[in-house]
Parts: sequence; structure tokens; C-alpha cells
Amino acid sequence: MGLGLAGMMATVALAVGGGHATASARPIVFGTEASNKRLAEVQAERELRSIKLPPGARRASGSPAPILDEALSTSGEPNLVQRSEWLVAPGSVRGMVRWFRAHAPADSYLERWGDLGSSKEPGGSLWFDVSERSRRVYGPSVILAITGLSGRMVGIRLEVQQVWKTPHPAAAKVPAAARLLYVSRQSGGGQARWQVIRAPRRVRRIARVIDQLPAAQPQVLYCPEEFGAHVEVTMKFKAREGGPVLAEASQQIPEGCETSMSLTVEGDSRTFGLDYGERVIELLHR
Repeated sequence: MGLGLAGMMATVALAVGGGHATASARPIVFGTEASNKRLAEVQAERELRSIKLPPGARRASGSPAPILDEALSTSGEPNLVQRSEWLVAPGSVRGMVRWFRAHAPADSYLERWGDLGSSKEPGGSLWFDVSERSRRVYGPSVILAITGLSGRMVGIRLEVQQVWKTPHPAAAKVPAAARLLYVSRQSGGGQARWQVIRAPRRVRRIARVIDQLPAAQPQVLYCPEEFGAHVEVTMKFKAREGGPVLAEASQQIPEGCETSMSLTVEGDSRTFGLDYGERVIELLHR
């Protein structure tokens, strides 16, 4: 048996936000916030219409049971798009779960399944993850909640969730004038150790990787308590010896929960968050 609702809610935030990619992946995010959000809306609506319906199912104008009133989870995800509808169909909860498992959405896999966590209204749930069709969005995910009704009928909530990606901010770029890179590594309260990279081509290569990192995505995270030592790596880009800092990036390694690379750029008061900063750290050793 899979996870019940409580188990699903404990892990869904990690699943929706997407895990870390391997070091060889290059998830550069294109588009704008508005275009990415619109793409998520279009894909969610298209996915909802494409879900195969069981024999005898009919759409309902409202929720056929209280347990189907609300979405199963992720309502607090900042970039979340949700589309849903209700169905009423003949059959049993167990039979309906089997039917949907046998008629899964195209290009999907069953992420988890379980019950609805209610003794008064027993039911089942299925969560399918569909292959991503764009770098600009996560998912979609197809979620089904099924509960028994009177007269050998079941109520079904079909839901599609799509999370759109926040693009790399246009201002989060290392200025082209950067020719020197000062790198410090500090563990705990120890003394910082400095390294200076003077080869302009190498400095620009590192800067270009930073310029292409995806923006840190707003998401709801469940973080277990962390143990172990971490090293804080700070990178300061300059045009010349003794000159002002044009951009400064900082990354904790190994990465902890809710940690991303921070970047500040001269002349801009904002601090930008960027994901996959470990790729930049790898370049410092080459």
C-alpha cells in the first residue's frame, strides 16, 4: 500500500519543487514570469482534458462528497497552477483505482497512491507525475481522489497541478568588465582561505555559468534537521587589483536544505537567489 494523505503532504513539497539535477544537466530557464505562468495554465488545462474517463462517468457541477471539496495538497506553492473537475461514476473505490492505474496519463509514472485518510468517507488516491514538456515549467502532475457514494457509485476529483519556473533575473549577471576573481573558503568560525584567479578567460567562464543558473524557485519545503560541517565559499569579481567589487556570489557546500547561491551586483540593492551553484564551485578546482 502507498502513502496516505498525511504521508503525501509530508513529501509533496519536495516532489513538486523538483529535486536537484545532476551536475551534467543544464536547466537554464527561459521566458518571463508572465509567459511561463501562462504556459503552465495552458498545459494544465490541456492535461486535464486529456485524462481518460472510466465507462459511465459523468461530470458533476459541484463536489459529490465533502472529502473531495479541496485539493489534496500544495495549496501554498507560490508558482502553482491548479485545474480540477469532479466526476460521478458507477463502481467501487477499489475498482476505480485499478481502472485509473491501468489507464494512466500518457508519458507518466505512478508517484504514489494511498487512501484519503477518512474513516467516515473511505476512498483512494493516485498521484501521477507526467514527463516535463518544457524547461519553463515543472510537471504536470495528475492527482485523483476517489470516494464511495451511495447506490454503488463513486465520486472522483480530477486535478492537474503545474508549477511554472521563475526565470533567471535579467539583472543577475556578472558585469562583463570582471577580469579578476577572489575566492574565499571558510568553515565554521575558522580563518578564511583565499584564492585569486587572474586568467580573464577563466574568470569569464565562471561568470557565464553564474549568468545561466536558474533562479532559486519559490517553494514550500520540508527540511529535516541538518548535521555536519559546511564550507562557505565567497566569490568576488573585480575589474582590476584594488578596484571595487563588481559582483559577489556566495554558496554553502555541501548544500543544505533551503540554501541556494546568493548573488549581488554592483549598483543593485537586491540579493538574487540562484539554484545549482555547485556547478560554479566545480569550476574553481579546474
